[in-house]
Amino acid sequence: MVEREMGDVGGMEVHVLVGIFAHPIFTNEGDYPAVVRQRVDANSAAEARPRSRLPTFTQEEIDYIRGSADFFGVNNFRTGYVSPSDIGISPSKAKDTGVIVGTGERSAEGFRKLLNWIAAEYPGYPIIVTANGLPDSGGVNDQNRIYTYTRFLTALLQAVNTDGVPVVGYHAWSLMDSFEWNYRFEVKRGLYEVDFESANKTRTPKASLAFMSQIYKSRELPLEHFQ
Repeated sequence: MVEREMGDVGGMEVHVLVGIFAHPIFTNEGDYPAVVRQRVDANSAAEARPRSRLPTFTQEEIDYIRGSADFFGVNNFRTGYVSPSDIGISPSKAKDTGVIVGTGERSAEGFRKLLNWIAAEYPGYPIIVTANGLPDSGGVNDQNRIYTYTRFLTALLQAVNTDGVPVVGYHAWSLMDSFEWNYRFEVKRGLYEVDFESANKTRTPKASLAFMSQIYKSRELPLEHFQ
């Protein structure tokens, strides 16, 4: 899904990255976000196109798609900070969003803001974090992964208990080191290390497995992380 700050400038970016998928399903109007339609329609006209590059839903399509989800699933790995910009070739995502996205960072605060934005923008649906975690180059003593999960789970619980965000599930990404689309087998995300060179693809538990197992069993994050 999206890892973006939700400031005034970032609003267009997140509507393009999230809203074009979510708005038709999770809103009463059942259409693309108004700000996206306005921007793409205007850019399409400036490009001398006979019609907008953004398709128009038929009423039958709106009725079919709207409200067709049971929950809102979101992946989060990084938060990118954005600044206004009118650069970019036309047509392009950069031109349509009107922002530049800086280098992303692993931000628990950005994660909490994202959950709040989803709850405010698409109320009435439970939220499930379908993927969240840390990539690294491997090794079983993955204290950095434990630290990352601690920070993000703390932010998630603050979003639930302080902000009232209806998060009902959280999935670590991932159970085992796996094939990553952009990075093949080079990046490791698992709670189990997988030896892809061995005949049996041997799996070795990492330190983060015991940590996450205890959280899933107790359904609690140790209190010291909130102090």
